[in-house]
Amino acid sequence: MALVSTPLGGSGPLGGSGAPDGSDPPAGPGRAPVATYAALAAALLTLLAVTSTHGEWVSDSWIHAGTLVEVARHPLHPVEPLTGEHVPFAYFSPWAMTLGWSMHLTGWSVWVVLTIGGLAGTALLLLCWYRLVRALTPARWAPVLALPLMLLLWGAGVWFWSGFPALGALSVGFAWPSVFAAACWFETWRTAVRVDRVGRLHLLAVFLVLPGLMLLVHPFTALVAGISVLITLAGQVRRRSVAVPIATASSVGSGLLALAWPWISLPAMFGDQAQFDDIHHALYQQPVIKWALLPLVVPALAVRVVRDRRDPLFWTAVVCGAGCAVGGLTGAWSLGRLGPGVALPGQAALAIVLAEGWRHRAALHRWRRTGLAVLAAASCVALVVGGYANAWALARAVPGEPRRARAEAATGAQAPYPRLGWIAGHVRAGDTAVANFWYSRRELPAYGLRSVRTQWPSPAVPDEARRAADEDRILGWRPATPAQRRALLARYRVRWIVWRPSGHTPVWPYPGARLVGCGPDGTALLRVDPHQRARPHGCR
Repeated sequence: MALVSTPLGGSGPLGGSGAPDGSDPPAGPGRAPVATYAALAAALLTLLAVTSTHGEWVSDSWIHAGTLVEVARHPLHPVEPLTGEHVPFAYFSPWAMTLGWSMHLTGWSVWVVLTIGGLAGTALLLLCWYRLVRALTPARWAPVLALPLMLLLWGAGVWFWSGFPALGALSVGFAWPSVFAAACWFETWRTAVRVDRVGRLHLLAVFLVLPGLMLLVHPFTALVAGISVLITLAGQVRRRSVAVPIATASSVGSGLLALAWPWISLPAMFGDQAQFDDIHHALYQQPVIKWALLPLVVPALAVRVVRDRRDPLFWTAVVCGAGCAVGGLTGAWSLGRLGPGVALPGQAALAIVLAEGWRHRAALHRWRRTGLAVLAAASCVALVVGGYANAWALARAVPGEPRRARAEAATGAQAPYPRLGWIAGHVRAGDTAVANFWYSRRELPAYGLRSVRTQWPSPAVPDEARRAADEDRILGWRPATPAQRRALLARYRVRWIVWRPSGHTPVWPYPGARLVGCGPDGTALLRVDPHQRARPHGCR
């Protein structure tokens, strides 16, 4: 096994991972680092658990809830939950099917199942992040530094996105499948780093199961994981070990096995990327909000590649960064999802450089100690800035709705979605509904309701453009005659209209519906009734 100097002293394989003889690193400072990391992880899990009790679910939480509801209703033959069409649906992954089956067997509500699954997935993410960083360095305090860096070292503003495990993103999305997929990535990458030191059974179990699982659960994370693992294995080819070809062949086999998953069509999933590109354009907007703090990882990555030209953290960040740049130049905005492949290796590298520098501080030259001190000070400042930018995650956990609302407004938190739980007593799962408010429309699948247009990209729905135009005509946003509107309501079997009052249109302004119920915010639930000749009454 080739040996290289660690970034700031000592030696170990792959730029400081493990002891020089390939054995596990020495015990070091005892259990304090493990206990500290466990305490930080427990604090984060507690924060997320408290946040979940407030029921302020937003964004993609609703599509995942709708998917679980559909699986619970039809455990073996679920249909596309947005429109009710019998077409492939990308969200019927092993993660969703397992949680949906659990919901079916236990009778628990979708939010209880999502919360339990999300907390378990987040705990797994934190464990695997610890294991990955420890595989890369003998410095036991490195994972303790890597955890706040992973949570806070992103941008200088409020934002969140699936697959980007910042503190704010976990606050709203800890129950999303991307969290579980990231845990699988970290464990696969750790196994690749230690490919010659893990047992054959362990190697086969990881590389036969996890790559295909990631591909089905969260393809964007699978892409980043594939890049990082391939780079890591390629850096170890010269050792003439049989472990590398076994890992490579097993990964290919895992991907082929994923094709056999009966509830997802991978070719259909990747067939039309236009809708995904449109959504991901936002990743290239407002870069200061999203990426302002990440340049701090560049010195740490540079230190590592100087010490080991095959360093997997450096080359993963470079390849993924190049992919992001290509996406920005060509308009293939989906390539922005390679961002975690830049940020997470960089954050790990920064934690490792700081921890190893402190560990070997007595042996460093004066200018290196000065550089280390500057980098540490800059990291502390960046963590303060990142903490301020992610303070909205703490605001979402504040007890008491009035106080929480004030805290969320002060920190710029994501506005809560309207509470539509009251409609469950009126509607039936499988009914079709339309809504004039974007947030309300996104909530509909969680109550088993179908929509005319899809609220999220669903490439297998063949007539999405026509559906979007038809729903606009039903809602009055495009011109339509009364006869055309009635025909559209009948074609899509629309039974319900969820109408949030606005200044000019307090209620759906056409005959053919009657008021059934009112929500606490004035939202009206209307039952479509072709025999109703008068315009429906509003709630205010």
